[in-house]
Amino acid sequence: MDQLTAHQKSQVDEFKALTGLLEEEKTEEVIKLLTINDWNLNNCAINYFDNGFESINESSHQQESNQQQESHDFERFDHENTSLHHRTGSSNMNLQSQMLLDDFLPRLPKAPRISNNWTFELGIHKSIKDSMTNEKQVFDEEKSKTKSPITSIWLFLLIIPKTLLQMIILFLKYFLGLGNTISTVNKFPNKFKYDNYEEDYKMITNHEVENYNFFENDFNSVHERCQNNFEWLLVILVNDNKDTQAFHQNLLENPKFNKLFNKLNGVFKETCIYTNNIDKNPEAFEVGSTYKIKKLPYIMLIGNVTNNSSIMSSMSITYKSNISNNYLSDTKTTSDKILKNLNKLLENFNPQLITKRIDKQEIELSRIIKEQQDSAYLKSMEKDRLKKQQKEDEKLKQTELLNNQKTHDNFLIHLIQSNWFKFKNESLDGKTTKIAIKLPNGNRLIEIINLKINLIDLYFYVECKLFTIDLLNNESLELQNNDDALTYINNLQSEDDYKGIDFDEYLKKFPFNFELIQPFPKKIFEFSDTSIEHIPELKSGGNLLVEYTDNDD
Repeated sequence: MDQLTAHQKSQVDEFKALTGLLEEEKTEEVIKLLTINDWNLNNCAINYFDNGFESINESSHQQESNQQQESHDFERFDHENTSLHHRTGSSNMNLQSQMLLDDFLPRLPKAPRISNNWTFELGIHKSIKDSMTNEKQVFDEEKSKTKSPITSIWLFLLIIPKTLLQMIILFLKYFLGLGNTISTVNKFPNKFKYDNYEEDYKMITNHEVENYNFFENDFNSVHERCQNNFEWLLVILVNDNKDTQAFHQNLLENPKFNKLFNKLNGVFKETCIYTNNIDKNPEAFEVGSTYKIKKLPYIMLIGNVTNNSSIMSSMSITYKSNISNNYLSDTKTTSDKILKNLNKLLENFNPQLITKRIDKQEIELSRIIKEQQDSAYLKSMEKDRLKKQQKEDEKLKQTELLNNQKTHDNFLIHLIQSNWFKFKNESLDGKTTKIAIKLPNGNRLIEIINLKINLIDLYFYVECKLFTIDLLNNESLELQNNDDALTYINNLQSEDDYKGIDFDEYLKKFPFNFELIQPFPKKIFEFSDTSIEHIPELKSGGNLLVEYTDNDD
């Protein structure tokens, strides 16, 4: 208790009086509780009424377990004095003092975008000027017709009194000390004089544009670019006064300016520079009005930065200068001082912009990688879908081929089992002829055929024989001769069970892959419904060869 300051002793007494403790009761616990709460009486009383002195034991136990692992010094702010306390792992941290410190830190002025009202006013002025020009042309034409020497005399008399009046006013201001003519010239005007507006006015030469990121128009676009890309924006505004023009030229020719802002090798080469004449350009005047400029020339540095890490950054003014007329006489010294201050501020805040640019690049890179991953995933999904579809198509095609083959085989099996050709040949009345048919395997068939049999029937007869040969060539069936093949066919399916396609459907679905040819003189007998008796080459008998139309067969 003796080691405490007078203020701390009063805090202990106030706590005891507030909680109803006796004067000598639990003094040590009260001191510990106040120490834990940074001698904040309000927080200490709330903690006591909620948990009593239990927080002291919890804090001491945690302090012993973390004493070898943590040793940090925190700056604490007291409402009467500021002191440093050594804290190690306290479970009750009072951040109210730190929040108060943050509130006392001055914030950077905001750098807003300008209004677009000047564009409407400029349009109105152009319309009025055009109409006045037309009226003046009409008036001059009429005046030239009735010109009088008295007009020039009246004009001379009007000019002289106005000039004398201006001279008198200037003399009075000079002798009475009512104002400085130079300061009046460089003061920012209240309104823009649209009569001085020049649409094609240029302040920057092509050579300067090649070396720096100069902009003379579209302030809001430049502002947005610097905000999004985390780049600096330097604003330089002047008027028609020759001193401000000279300062502007000397500033751009200063070697330090080139070292800082040269877009090829400058230290801060990303900096955008907006400059113009407020007497010639209404947008530049609007910039001056928005930022409440008092004198010219005016220099301002804007960046998406903050001087407090707890506050989100925004476009803020880090430097601004309304250069007084007294400093325009020595432009080199003034330029050096301004560039020195700019360099200091740029070095101070530029790490924030670099960090944010890197973060933006990482975010953009992550977005690109994610898009590429999504694109690759979609392509993979599409590829898998196509593969799956291809497999399903192949499976369907294979199933269809198997079904077609089964239909084809069943139809021919039905013809062979029913001895279709034999019954039809014997059921017809009329004359017969003998025809020899040589098959591709070398076997020769000699049939006595009724002349009323047509070529289609003859083709089906050969189709059945070729089907039998295919069965004999099938090694898995192990058939030895034609009789074995017929026996195998007869055991496959009975005649009564067949409910397949007819002859016309078969021809549409399975066209013949062979031709019947007369060797000499060579003639191909295409299948048709022409009967044998109407074919001179076969009417009296003949020899036919069976040739496949498909080379693979």
